[in-house]
Amino acid sequence: MRTARRTWIAILLSACGPLAEGQSHVVGSEKFDKLRSVYLKIKGPEEISKQLRDSFTQVAAKQELLLADDPHKAGSVIDITLKQKSGESTLYIELIAANLALRDGTSSTMYSCKLLEDGKGFSSVTKKKGKTGLLPESAKGTVFVEEATDHKSADLVATAKKEVREAGFQLIAAEKDADIVLKNIRLIKKPLRGTAVATEVDSRVNGSGVGSISVVTNLTWYMSFTEPIGPETEDCRPSIAAILEHASASYRQIAETDLALIGQRF
Repeated sequence: MRTARRTWIAILLSACGPLAEGQSHVVGSEKFDKLRSVYLKIKGPEEISKQLRDSFTQVAAKQELLLADDPHKAGSVIDITLKQKSGESTLYIELIAANLALRDGTSSTMYSCKLLEDGKGFSSVTKKKGKTGLLPESAKGTVFVEEATDHKSADLVATAKKEVREAGFQLIAAEKDADIVLKNIRLIKKPLRGTAVATEVDSRVNGSGVGSISVVTNLTWYMSFTEPIGPETEDCRPSIAAILEHASASYRQIAETDLALIGQRF
């Protein structure tokens, strides 16, 4: 009887061992899932709230984090408040202008997009490498670029030469031997009025291992432009289009910043 009892206990312990290990694994997995789960709460205008939530969903998947529907099942909580204000604003287009002359006597003024800026610190330019607005698309041959006449235009001339070289043209030093001549290189600045949206994003991140962190981000992006793009600013069209699409990139940056605070625990 004594021996039988010992055998039974041994069998019982042997049977319970793997079960206990399995339960421990499940509990550990559940704890880890909760640790990497984030409950996202956004208060603000419906449209931008949805766009911001979509960005968080994409970034969370990339960072192997989970967005939870229930705050009690999440290890961290991100509480975001959006305050938005729209109104008229002005962008300034900076153009490099040059007088162009071809060997056949044709002449015109050409423009290359240098920069778009708002006068408050924001600036942007989107250009395709290998293209320049300073030369017609049908242009062929060697190019002479007039040297700077003063210190202020030296950088513009250097930029013009760089664009010409990257477009595949050969620069030469003698004007008389050139097929294309660019002279009087100068900077022109043109205003472009539009509708801009300023948004304050107040993020409060709370979670184990993170504590409580507050991050405030101020964003401004342009929704539309009320003025037509003139022929001289045509080379800036890709830059203008990129600025109109800037909002989605801004949402993604906010999501990356907030989720990085949580992801650094792993």
